[in-house]
Amino acid sequence: MPKRKQFYDCGICGAYHPANWDGDCRDDANRFAPDQLDAKYGEDGWEEVPMPTWTSPSPQRFVPGGVTVHEYRLVAVKDIKPGDMIDLEGDQFADPKSERVEFDCELATVAEVMPETPSCIALGIEGVDVFGFPPEHLLRVHGHDAGYDDE
Repeated sequence: MPKRKQFYDCGICGAYHPANWDGDCRDDANRFAPDQLDAKYGEDGWEEVPMPTWTSPSPQRFVPGGVTVHEYRLVAVKDIKPGDMIDLEGDQFADPKSERVEFDCELATVAEVMPETPSCIALGIEGVDVFGFPPEHLLRVHGHDAGYDDE
């Protein structure tokens, strides 16, 4: 039996990416819905694998704004701190239609973290607005400003 193609469910954008891919989530050629994968490979022609963690991704990979992928880390909203620099462009809660120009190629600074309910944490973004997120929702945090210890 031929080897099945492998894809991971991206915790950033909610799409599926090829297992060895480490590019920008907005690359439509590498983001798929399960029904698209079924149509392309058949229901038994692909499998879901865990989302990888990159400790030393290719330095040639860039996200808009010129920041390399390895300068970001995924952080659950419940662990975000004031002062964290986050990439909200295209985020399913803060910018679901990718229409907020203030997030285009820019990092947003967290001004305030406000637990609202057990299922919602509000993040106040400097000069922009306040957005509610599920506590386990993953955000892209600029690694050099986040103040987290390396794992």
